[in-house]
This record gives sequence, structure tokens and C-alpha cells, in this order.
Amino acid sequence: MFDWLLPFFVAFSMSANTPNVSPNPYDYNVQLQLEKADTLYVGRYWERQLGVEYIGQEYWIAQTWYEYIYTKNRYINVPSNDLHFYQGDVRLKIGIFSFGYAYKYDYNLLFRNNRHRTVFGIDYSTTIDKVGFNFSGETTYDNKYENPILDYFVKTSFDFKLNGTIKLFVSGDIVEDNNVQNWSTKIGLQVHLKDK
Repeated sequence: MFDWLLPFFVAFSMSANTPNVSPNPYDYNVQLQLEKADTLYVGRYWERQLGVEYIGQEYWIAQTWYEYIYTKNRYINVPSNDLHFYQGDVRLKIGIFSFGYAYKYDYNLLFRNNRHRTVFGIDYSTTIDKVGFNFSGETTYDNKYENPILDYFVKTSFDFKLNGTIKLFVSGDIVEDNNVQNWSTKIGLQVHLKDK
């Protein structure tokens, strides 16, 4: 029934750090992710910052049509970083580059929340022996208002294959949304589930 999901990756990561303000308890970040190679992503986050607990999520689904048309629908809600938006893209894809149109709805803005933007993206990945590298980024530009907005998302990751199904991964993300920048780093295990 769910054969269309295979193969996919299940990833788990966890981090903890001392509180910036005493006597708050230790802060933490736990993430569980499911991903089907560049097609489907489901992420769930549990974290505590400055003693305040948050739950966030990220979902996206992408598809390439006729080799050159790329579509992507993404929903992000990370309360600790004040990120909460939906974005739908339609792009022309040539090699590792893509360029097109984006519609973005920002739940945190009372005004200017419906925005039509230009989007540019790049995706590159390679594997040498047991080490994999992936770089992806996208930027959206909106100049229809007095203060133009340039948002971007950059993700870089490395993984090391431990055996046929398990990888150790390290990744870093940088996100700028509405002139607010957030970044994160993760280390964890990735399990590759596949059909027999």
C-alpha cells in the first residue's frame, strides 16, 4: 500500500545546551524527519529555549514534470524562530539551477501577507566513496513595496555511510524571513528504508 514511499530516509537528531539565563533548565532541541529523496519531507521539532517549550513542524512536497518544470509546496511553523508561512513555487529547472514564480503567505504579518515573488534556486549533491555532500538554496525577491524583501534559505549537509542502511549526518541551515535571520546545526543518524 505504501510502496510508493520507498525508498525513504528517517532521521533523528538531538542537542542540548546550558541556559543563557539562570536558573532556567537546560535548553534542548529534538528533531524527527522523514524524507523521500527530493520529493517529500516531513519534520517535527520539540525544543526548549530560555525555559520556554516549543513544538514546530515543516512539510514540503516537490515534483519535476517533463524534466524541466519544477513545483514545490512548503509549509513551515517554527514558533521559537518566529517562522510561520506557506510557499508554493513553479520553476523552470535547468541542471542544478531553477528560476520561476513563488506565492508566499506569511501567517505572522497582518498586512502584506499575500506576496507574489521571483524565486531562484540551486540544488547540488554528490557522493565520493562513503561520503555524501548536498547543497541547496533558494531566494525570493519582492520589490512591490517601499521596502523590498529578499528572503533566502541555504542548507548544507554531509553524510557518512556506516553500513547499507545507516548514515551519520551533519547539516547546517540559514534562513532569512522578513529581514530576520535564523540558523541551526544538526548531527544525527539517518536510516534508509527500502523495499526488498
